[in-house]
Amino acid sequence: MAATPDVEIVICRHATTGTQASGYDPLIALILTRASFRPEDFFTQRYYRLAYDQTAAEENTQASNAARMLRACHYTVHLAPGLDEDLNTYQRVVGHAVWQCPVHPDHPNS
Repeated sequence: MAATPDVEIVICRHATTGTQASGYDPLIALILTRASFRPEDFFTQRYYRLAYDQTAAEENTQASNAARMLRACHYTVHLAPGLDEDLNTYQRVVGHAVWQCPVHPDHPNS
């Protein structure tokens, strides 16, 4: 089995910034771009985001697919419970209520 890369990816949805993914290396960039995430540069920080004009269901599908692809490449992915289609409804609602984004803890979850 291949070694797990050191880079961790966090995919979360915030009320102010939308659905975004943090964590970078060239393979992550390729996978997130294939999963419809758009690259954004903010000063020295690079992150990826989904288009703002999508429904929550479309964002959930794309974020879950991106997480599956990244996990298949042995990356550690932290996916917000509200985005994870692999969880049942109860796990998604309860997990979303207590989950705090480690990258942007000051942004409110949506």
